[in-house]
Amino acid sequence: MNVELPAELDFLKAFYTDPRTEYKKSSWLLSDFDLHIWKYDFNFATPNTINWDITLDDETSLLAQKNKPLLDGLKYFLTTSTRSVRGSAIELGSLAAQMTMFNRAIHVADYILLNAKEYQLSRFGLAGINSHHMKRMLDVFSSVNGSEESVYEWTKTISKFCLSLINTSSSIELDSILDQYPRMRIVTDEQLDEHHLEIPFDLIPYARAALHLHGYYKKRSTAGVRTPNTLQLAKSLYANTLKGGHLKLKTLSSLEFYTDNEREIISREYPGSSVRTGDHEAMTSGPFRAYRFLTYNLGILHEIGLPAPEVSELKQILDYEPSLSEAARFRTLPYPIVRDAFRKSIEYHFKYGELLIEGFCRMAEHCNLNGIAPTQLTNGELQDIMPPELIDMGIRKLGLVCQTVSIRHGALRKQSNYFIELRNNVGLIECLRIYIGCVQMVVGTIMARRIGEMLDLHSTDCLDKSERWLIFLNRKSTSNLFGIRQRQARPIEPIAVKMIKNLISMQQRLLKSGFITEMTSLFAPPGLLGNAGLSQQTMYAYNRNLDLLCDYFELPLNSKGERYYIRQHQLRRFFSMVFFHSSSFGGLETLQWMLGHTDMQHVWNYITESTDGAVLRSAKAQFIAESLHNGDITAYEDLAEILKIRYNTDNFALVDTAELEDAITDMIKTGKVQIEPEFFTDETGQHMRVVVKIQSTD
Repeated sequence: MNVELPAELDFLKAFYTDPRTEYKKSSWLLSDFDLHIWKYDFNFATPNTINWDITLDDETSLLAQKNKPLLDGLKYFLTTSTRSVRGSAIELGSLAAQMTMFNRAIHVADYILLNAKEYQLSRFGLAGINSHHMKRMLDVFSSVNGSEESVYEWTKTISKFCLSLINTSSSIELDSILDQYPRMRIVTDEQLDEHHLEIPFDLIPYARAALHLHGYYKKRSTAGVRTPNTLQLAKSLYANTLKGGHLKLKTLSSLEFYTDNEREIISREYPGSSVRTGDHEAMTSGPFRAYRFLTYNLGILHEIGLPAPEVSELKQILDYEPSLSEAARFRTLPYPIVRDAFRKSIEYHFKYGELLIEGFCRMAEHCNLNGIAPTQLTNGELQDIMPPELIDMGIRKLGLVCQTVSIRHGALRKQSNYFIELRNNVGLIECLRIYIGCVQMVVGTIMARRIGEMLDLHSTDCLDKSERWLIFLNRKSTSNLFGIRQRQARPIEPIAVKMIKNLISMQQRLLKSGFITEMTSLFAPPGLLGNAGLSQQTMYAYNRNLDLLCDYFELPLNSKGERYYIRQHQLRRFFSMVFFHSSSFGGLETLQWMLGHTDMQHVWNYITESTDGAVLRSAKAQFIAESLHNGDITAYEDLAEILKIRYNTDNFALVDTAELEDAITDMIKTGKVQIEPEFFTDETGQHMRVVVKIQSTD
């Protein structure tokens, strides 16, 4: 019942309004509360919609009369999610803040709908949700920073869906599709590296065939790659959610297949080591508290007179902290391996970089001038074009797998001496791609950017006018910006600038000669088959350059005979590691050689400005873990005492380095341990030592 108040007390109206009426309104809701399709707007280009016609666990529609209390409960849950105080008519101050809370409320509602069978939602409604259910939901939300895997469990869901399609599809039809698309059977080394699906390796081709049979691939290939239509998959897999059917989900590499020949020709010299970083991006405390508040806010339905979780159950999550299961952590890439690859990349740059670009541009200019394709050159003609220094280097062919006129017609296959010729610098294209891999190695290490940000770098605008800043699109800057990524600038070291400028000048010269029609992605390489132009930049091409580098430099093998093939995500902590290691080997020499800096404080400031907290934290933990594992206990006696109690030994060579690293990382996160550099100057100059501070328990 509404209460009539005098005009001077209008501000109290919100407290005397029937909540069942008041909560039907929100500034973002454009539709009548009782409509089956809602339109809502947070300053979008066009309003978004929610269709409440959702099928529940008993196959009835949420719109059915028997489900009206549940329907109204979910609707009220959304309209109250953007209010600043529970029970108040006042909405959150900014539209951006309202949109953030609304999206989180959608996640809670969708999680409930996805678990409708477990909650017996059609029978008990929201009243059937207990504290165990809510705590489990909060555990899931907090374990991964992103709704794609936490709320919607994309990887697990698509895995189950593919296996189900395989089991329900005709094996004859699947084999027919594999015969029609023979490259669908090929699972590359890179795809094995990135394979996170819960599907056995030998069933990956059949998963692709099943998806193709049911029309779940995009009609056209992009850069020689056929990818699943994730929007179409989302509509099928998350049809009975509010938002899931509209998700833009990541494409899983394992389900892609290739339509060009290049990926069939060559593979890596050895199987790849399964080394991955141990960085785990769990949800931070701020978003977690928001999800906890929203879950607790289901109790507002009691005020409206609708079924909701019992108050006693809701109280149990008021101060709940997630009991996160241990994230799957993997051994980090050994520091000496990256250090040596980094050093060799810079040496390769100084020795061959400009020479290779000169040779490739001469070849391109000659071909365009004479109206021929690169593969029409004989080996002798190519050698006549090359600078003498490249002939001395070993260049004899356009490429090791190119079908040039110097090769007899026949099936293209990998030669038994391919890797010998690779390391003898026989192929111009392979050598240039190794150089591009060296640039990726150095820029990726110094800048510590994400792989997507590296792929986004374009030859026309990746450096500012002063050539001292790298310009990139931040892959984690879409919050409250409606999906628009921010352009950001970070200081970049001169050696990396020089390498980048080499690639830019190459493209400028190729454009002038007509070999390419436009400037393109910074790391776009020539195709291994020797086709004219540069290949489109893809994750595959980027990683293929690094693979060639690793085989060329003969990076070490592990005990299983697997080679450490470097990936960008493994490089993000390395520059910080170099800084910490400079205190224990060679002093400043390594950093001076890398950067030309003599002031260690300047280097530290650069690192803290350009490296995010999680990466820096893991670098600190890895450095101390490796130091203890290698017997350097004296400098870290207090920490060693704590770890001695934990592992019942002071011989840390017996403890796995990754386990030590995890333990130290946890202590840094909880504030029990602080690891920082300490700078000092004596008669020999500036020095640095790494200091471990233990928080007092008094």
